[in-house]
Amino acid sequence: MPGRENHYDFLLETAGFFVTIELKALPWEVSETHGRVLSPHRLEYWELEGPVSGNRGNLKRITRGHYQCVSQAHGRWELRLDSAEVQAGLTLTAESSAPFAQLPSDTLVRLTRMP
Repeated sequence: MPGRENHYDFLLETAGFFVTIELKALPWEVSETHGRVLSPHRLEYWELEGPVSGNRGNLKRITRGHYQCVSQAHGRWELRLDSAEVQAGLTLTAESSAPFAQLPSDTLVRLTRMP
């Protein structure tokens, strides 16, 4: 997208759509990264790769797999990621007490890799 920096869309399927978080770094490659919640993405994004309509950039899948929510509290979720390329634990902290599937767009989040 013109004027927009490269980023990663971190997609977590829930309630028939993807909770989508824009990140500057892959959360399993750094100890901590920050991002913001984007509007929910359709499940079709799971299969898309290549140019995005309207000259808005390119999609490239880095990995796909499963996640499990190990624990949750208001604004904090511990996740376990499992794919062929990634096995990691992450803590997602949001500046919102909304349920995970209802995080408002533009909510700021922090993802921290767990040991």
